[in-house]
Amino acid sequence: MRDLLLKSDEEFRSHVLWQAERWAEDERENVEIRWSEKIEVLLEDVWPRQILAKTPRISARLCNFVFSDKDRFVRRAALVLPLLSKAEGDSIMLPNLRKSKGNIVDIYPEQTLAILDAILPENAMAWPYGIESTIQRIGKADGRLNADPRLLSLNRRWDAG
Repeated sequence: MRDLLLKSDEEFRSHVLWQAERWAEDERENVEIRWSEKIEVLLEDVWPRQILAKTPRISARLCNFVFSDKDRFVRRAALVLPLLSKAEGDSIMLPNLRKSKGNIVDIYPEQTLAILDAILPENAMAWPYGIESTIQRIGKADGRLNADPRLLSLNRRWDAG
């Protein structure tokens, strides 16, 4: 499967992730197969680590996947971080980060910061809508992170943009 993913194009890899996400969402209907666990195995043991597979589109899909499940966020963040590259343009949305109550940013600010640092491009004008409030929430959720070089860099890029 790894060879297939590596030799295929970005469209195919993106579709594999999309399909796996759909199966995980439907696992409530089929309790015999734990697709959310199988996706984690796919990402940990099968997904290629080569630069060829680390495209902005794939990074965006992985981010949407990781932020979609608060209960599995920490595990998925650890699995996805080595697979990410900088996202470009409108490839990344991150709507789950704008929720006001029980937000992943407030619960897991360190992991959120690590992911944002990995995917946000240098040009802050290309960042997703509302991301500046997410960056501020990270510092509010864990004051120690206000001195973190990654958060300082994100703030500096936002202010310069």
